[in-house]
Amino acid sequence: MERRRLEGVASWGGGCEARASEVNWPGPFDPVCALPKAKFELITSEASYIHSLSVAVGHFLGSAELSECLGAQDKQWLFSKLPEVKSTSERFLQDLEQRLEADVLRFSVCDVVLEHCPAFRRVYLPYVTNQAYQERTYQRLL
Repeated sequence: MERRRLEGVASWGGGCEARASEVNWPGPFDPVCALPKAKFELITSEASYIHSLSVAVGHFLGSAELSECLGAQDKQWLFSKLPEVKSTSERFLQDLEQRLEADVLRFSVCDVVLEHCPAFRRVYLPYVTNQAYQERTYQRLL
């Protein structure tokens, strides 16, 4: 589902309004609205994250000019596991969107999240472990 299709989702039941452009959900806490808003935030945040990963992988990792400037080890430390993280997140978002499209008012996400946990663990453990090297390499290159 494209971002603009998500923006068209207007009602989540109980009179709750949700728009992709909203970051802070105005008004007092309403438990009836909280769960649908959290689900919506999960989907829109994942879509935004994938867009950022696409820029990092497509523009920077795929750059011939940048590859000429970086050594193999620097490139490994800066971009390690990003393509795998991106593809794992894309599969997760696809499953969330399919669930949303099946029943926009009463879709659940818990089983989708649990189903994807092993894949997230497989790609994020090495990615997070690599962050110290990534930060040092970035600072050294600046």
